[in-house]
Amino acid sequence: MESQMGMNVRINRGGPESLEGRMIGVKTGYLVLRSSTGFVYINASHVKSVTDLPGQTSRGMDHYKFINADSFNGVLHQLTRKFVQINWGGPERIEGFVAQVGNQALMLVVGQELVQIPLYHIKTVKTAGIYASGGSKGSQGSRGTGGSGGNKSGGNSGANGNARGNRNASAKGGKSGKSCRSGK
Repeated sequence: MESQMGMNVRINRGGPESLEGRMIGVKTGYLVLRSSTGFVYINASHVKSVTDLPGQTSRGMDHYKFINADSFNGVLHQLTRKFVQINWGGPERIEGFVAQVGNQALMLVVGQELVQIPLYHIKTVKTAGIYASGGSKGSQGSRGTGGSGGNKSGGNSGANGNARGNRNASAKGGKSGKSCRSGK
């Protein structure tokens, strides 16, 4: 894979975990891709294929400042106290603040919940902006408010809250995305 440094590639052939970008790092246990949304760190044990894509190739990687660690778990340790997106897509995608990285699991703060994720299930990780949630499954809004931003009823503050429900709540004057009405 080192021969693909600087090339545009697709990691994995298809599905929600397929991602594209410029290969900027081949490290022990992980790859680093520069995608349209930033740096993505990919656990090498979950890479099924790497496909070269047409496009401009750049061999000058010196200007990229990404996490350089001894292993994928080392990358996770360096992301402690950062807002991240774990796993690229599909139902296992989740965003939150990394509270702690242990030997077996990572603790992620998602809204008002503390979610434990076994390290061997983490396929990809990337830092995410404070407003990057976009209603991903498992995310309750990006401000850590439990997903109730603009929701007067509080009926959307559970694990199923998302940014779309919160926008609906604001637009409908207190109704959540689940059609809960505030108690008057």
